[in-house]
Amino acid sequence: MDPLLPREGNVFMDSPVVSIPQSLDLCRSATAKENVATARIDELSIWRSKIRFDKEQQESAIHWLQTLGFKAAEKQIFQLSGGEQQRVALARLLNSKRKIWLLDEPVSQLDDQAAFECLAVAKSEAKKRNATVLCVLHQEKIAQALADRVFHWDEKWRLS
Repeated sequence: MDPLLPREGNVFMDSPVVSIPQSLDLCRSATAKENVATARIDELSIWRSKIRFDKEQQESAIHWLQTLGFKAAEKQIFQLSGGEQQRVALARLLNSKRKIWLLDEPVSQLDDQAAFECLAVAKSEAKKRNATVLCVLHQEKIAQALADRVFHWDEKWRLS
């Protein structure tokens, strides 16, 4: 590891964050499209958000689902496999307008090719939006291929 890189300290964020936790935090009774559209719920009035998402928000949700290779926008989350749910969570993140993205194993249930393709889309979008991305992955080859910087933790939870 480069001795000039910081090894400890604090991080302060002055911008809203969007994240994909390991639990995905999807609404199981809602459709894939509805889950993705929630990324932009802050654009609606409180009353409007209780009724439904507008056409543009629904189209944006479908766009990101299809971009990630997901075709079943009207299926409810509880009907989807773990990998499909991860695509929905990533589409929700991409549908957000936030500039700081925290991803915790967002593609662990996808095969390596699908994982690479989904994260390549995310990287491309992050660059277009000038977003900061912190992503935890166990797929080292994918991390090496896509990341600008890779950190490893050793068995004692130290950076190496």
